[in-house]
Amino acid sequence: MSALPTEKNRRVLIVDDDPQVHSVMRRILSIPASATKGHVPAAEPYQVSSANTGEEAEVHARVAENSGQPFAMAFVDMYMPGLDGYQTMRRLWHISPELQIVLCSGAADAAMAKVLATFGHTDSLIILKKPFEMLEVLQLANAMTSKWQHFIEAQGHLANLESVVFERTEAARKALDKVKWELEERRKSEAQLRQSEELLRLITDNAADLISVVDVNGHRLYNSPSYRSVLGYTQSDINSTDSLEQVHPDDRERVAAATSEAVASGGYNQVEYRMRHKNGSWRT
Repeated sequence: MSALPTEKNRRVLIVDDDPQVHSVMRRILSIPASATKGHVPAAEPYQVSSANTGEEAEVHARVAENSGQPFAMAFVDMYMPGLDGYQTMRRLWHISPELQIVLCSGAADAAMAKVLATFGHTDSLIILKKPFEMLEVLQLANAMTSKWQHFIEAQGHLANLESVVFERTEAARKALDKVKWELEERRKSEAQLRQSEELLRLITDNAADLISVVDVNGHRLYNSPSYRSVLGYTQSDINSTDSLEQVHPDDRERVAAATSEAVASGGYNQVEYRMRHKNGSWRT
């Protein structure tokens, strides 16, 4: 497909084995807009190239396409030595699928029947019966080059829409992948946290030391099973009690101060103090 042009394409290829036809067509397509007596709107001049055979037309089309300056339309004679009009059109469309073609023939009805049999219904082709009028040539040149322009611009717009859709779809896919990754990372973190909690519970439940977890108000939330073996308390005995309740009255202020300091610093303090056994005795 030809690239989206930055300016209007007025390039026309004339394919005919009669030099006189080339002369007449060039003269018509170079007529100033003021000479058409208002029948055709003013337009930029056409850039006309000539080919005397279908083979030569194929070379012109390929060079134009490869240089990024394709023809917008072609006037093609139906009967020529070598490649005829139908064979020439087939090769031109193979090189430039967007090319608009006017097939020139003295037997328009026969030409139409053969076109339908060869190419089917196509809106890229119009048959012009010879002899033709100057106004017919100008109108067809204007209409077909404009049609080529509109087609290429529409294709470019469609390509832009497809690009936008792709970009938005890709962005949505990346966002979805990110959410999936975050959920997976969260799942892994939660699994690791559960494993850590289970490991901590296993350690504390089997530790000989007295281990407690208290809230910000100093009330017990958890007490290790060692409280029963060391101090005689069951979980129901001391759960939700004040953490200093079992501490010797003479040691409470010191323990409270050490605890507050540890909380403030984020570290820990080591302090020796006495705790009351369930039987009333004191243990250090």
